[in-house]
Amino acid sequence: MFRHSHPKFGDCLYYIVAGSAVLGSRVLKPGDGFFVPNGMPYKYRAGPEGVEILEFRAGGGVDDAPMLKLQEASVDSIQQITEIANGLHDQWGEPPAHIADTPNPSR
Repeated sequence: MFRHSHPKFGDCLYYIVAGSAVLGSRVLKPGDGFFVPNGMPYKYRAGPEGVEILEFRAGGGVDDAPMLKLQEASVDSIQQITEIANGLHDQWGEPPAHIADTPNPSR
């Protein structure tokens, strides 16, 4: 995953359902979670068995901010992540029917 933030949508809480997620030197397993304050850049990678994560958004974002802000350090790292993702593409299942960064319609 690219280093990025979601400044339009506010704080996020992530919960590991299955597999593992690697954040720097930390390995998070099922039942673990992590918090990302609004606008804070972050990235993680799936462990060797993949990862299933629930994402909870608390709101409080900035209405005029971008939905996604890419903050990867270099073009080389973007190319490396893209090559890895392309190499694994055939192993991915179909995504859920409704997966998107969508604002709360009541706003």
